[in-house]
Amino acid sequence: HDPEVSERFLTEIEHEIDRLGKMVNDLLDLSRLEAGMESNQRDQVDIRVLIEEVCAAFTVRAERKNVNLNISTDSYMPKILGNEEQLRRVLTNLLDNALKHTPQGGDVNTEMQFMKADGIIYISVTDTGRGIAEKHLPHIFERFYRVEATLPRVNRLPGSGLGLAISKSIIELHGGEISVTSGLLKGATFHIKLPIL
Repeated sequence: HDPEVSERFLTEIEHEIDRLGKMVNDLLDLSRLEAGMESNQRDQVDIRVLIEEVCAAFTVRAERKNVNLNISTDSYMPKILGNEEQLRRVLTNLLDNALKHTPQGGDVNTEMQFMKADGIIYISVTDTGRGIAEKHLPHIFERFYRVEATLPRVNRLPGSGLGLAISKSIIELHGGEISVTSGLLKGATFHIKLPIL
């Protein structure tokens, strides 16, 4: 009967409904990707412009948190044949995670290199956060696997545990690879290899 307590409970229920709704949508997206039902439309994508746009979308959030967003690219970066919205989702997820885990005053660095001999674009997103313990690395791209779930409740960050699984499916659908290197207190770097054709 306490209005203040009722309001708090209603707010928590609303947040939980939103979280569950997002999880259901992520699961549907992942199922479609794995079943090959997601759009196979491929166009020429300027990956450098795409990364610049995604980074620009995080600028205000990074400034509020006092985190430096940096981009480094080769002078020549060819377009790739891909699905722009799917690739945008991967980059958005990686930058979102990097910002979540980077403390104030830290850095998030995005680098792109084109290896002409291999016909591959290499992309890396590196943060200066707390890093990921070695025992978690083999599981990081599994559905629902969240390193935060092993931390005390007060240190947990919101998320469904599906973002990296979805990212992996998208990159593999583009004929590429995604991996991670990290260590406790060493930050984390996510590596993407994308063929240009």
